[in-house]
Amino acid sequence: MAAFAEHNGLGTDFNVMLGSDISHFDTPDMDQVVPSACRLVDKGLITSTQLRALLCDNAARLFTHADRDFFAGTSVSGYAPAPVA
Repeated sequence: MAAFAEHNGLGTDFNVMLGSDISHFDTPDMDQVVPSACRLVDKGLITSTQLRALLCDNAARLFTHADRDFFAGTSVSGYAPAPVA
């Protein structure tokens, strides 16, 4: 994936997030979206840390950047990804 430093000429990771058609009519197997993303690790295309960034950390940073309490009162309220350097 060109979003991660070792695969692009800029030498930096981009804060990409998973986008999918998970709720669209043409995605009949919604339970296969995340496992499909996990195959990127299985194929050696990204690391498990990069997968976590893709699926969770980058989105959490996006939503908490402007509002630290964005997830307050939710089941993930205690989760805090590492700050972006």
